Amino acid sequence: MKALIVLLFILVSPQLQAKIWCSGKIERVLVRDDGALGIVSSGIYGNTTGRDLCHVDNSIGVVSPSTCESWMKLATTSKITGFNLVVVYNSSSSCSAVSDWGNAEIPFNVYIE
Repeated sequence: MKALIVLLFILVSPQLQAKIWCSGKIERVLVRDDGALGIVSSGIYGNTTGRDLCHVDNSIGVVSPSTCESWMKLATTSKITGFNLVVVYNSSSSCSAVSDWGNAEIPFNVYIE
């Protein structure tokens, strides 16, 4: 029984990692010459310094180029419609503490609310 509890803890613990939900209006969506998809949103990050979400040309961690292209469509749709974009990070820090541009943490998911 004790082994079963330990096994369950091991399997569930990644799901318990702290997540932060960062939400706001998109001011700019851009793709740089290196393929990085970036967004600028003072509502999401508390300033107008951009953050990279992913790369459209190559995988970064578990985020594939096709996922990145989907996130680009969501960010662009958010910009056009004025709906908030939500970027979720596996982090215990605040949204304003997410590093800028290429140093930014890779999001867990992205959606429009």
